[in-house]
Amino acid sequence: MAWNNDLGKRGEDIAAEFLKQKGYKILERNWKSSHLELDIIALKDDTIAFVEVKTRTSDVYFRPEQAVNYKKQSNLAKAANHYYNYHHLQYDTRFDIISILFLDDDKYEIEHIEEAFTPMRTRGGFRRYGG
Repeated sequence: MAWNNDLGKRGEDIAAEFLKQKGYKILERNWKSSHLELDIIALKDDTIAFVEVKTRTSDVYFRPEQAVNYKKQSNLAKAANHYYNYHHLQYDTRFDIISILFLDDDKYEIEHIEEAFTPMRTRGGFRRYGG
């Protein structure tokens, strides 16, 4: 496995544990539909959170959460729609980002950005807007 894949997996493990400590139930990790993927799907208080995890070792050029651009948000909304329809969900939903910045091997900063962006629900599913 490549170094950046190891870093990403480590970040997702940290994020999942962080969410559990905040009272979330982890429903899925790395859920795939075709070429689309959702890092973490978690449930808390009758709301499904589709969580994108971004892990970096430096913020020289930009913060980890800034990597979730419009195209990524659109793909996350499409994947969430597939998940939502496949499981016939009746929960409220939101899209979060967990940003992890490693300061060294054992120290990191973590930020949970709830409702990081909001896709609009349409008859055909979610459509990304605003954010």
